[in-house]
Amino acid sequence: RARELRYHNPEILDEIADDNTKYYITNYIGSRTLIEGSIEYRRCLSDIMVNQSLQWLMNNLWTTVFIDFGNAFGWYYEDNNDKAMNVKWSDYITKLAVASGIGIRYETPVGPIRIDLAFPVYDPLKQRRFFGDCTVHFGIGHAF
Repeated sequence: RARELRYHNPEILDEIADDNTKYYITNYIGSRTLIEGSIEYRRCLSDIMVNQSLQWLMNNLWTTVFIDFGNAFGWYYEDNNDKAMNVKWSDYITKLAVASGIGIRYETPVGPIRIDLAFPVYDPLKQRRFFGDCTVHFGIGHAF
């Protein structure tokens, strides 16, 4: 989820007793470096359809496959508390979270209406790879 993945020292937040302060720190204090990206392949379903009589129905319907990756490094709150993590150059690659998914789009005059199913592939905070929790995203317009 947005603003929940951050490569940081979790013990810092345990020192804070006030829930409102924790919420503010987690959601509004940024990081020095943000790396994120997405690779997406889109294909119109009318190109795939064999039946010519149904092809006109599929002209605005698209399917997609995607991979998303990213993370935030150098959290300013840690720096302010003299407990900053030393981020190594290799961490900028090995600590990236990765997710993949599939989606369907319907092109409208104002942009596509889309539904995506996303699956986490690698979570650097848990130091493990997994396929499991499916997340459904609904949107208007392309993600990028």
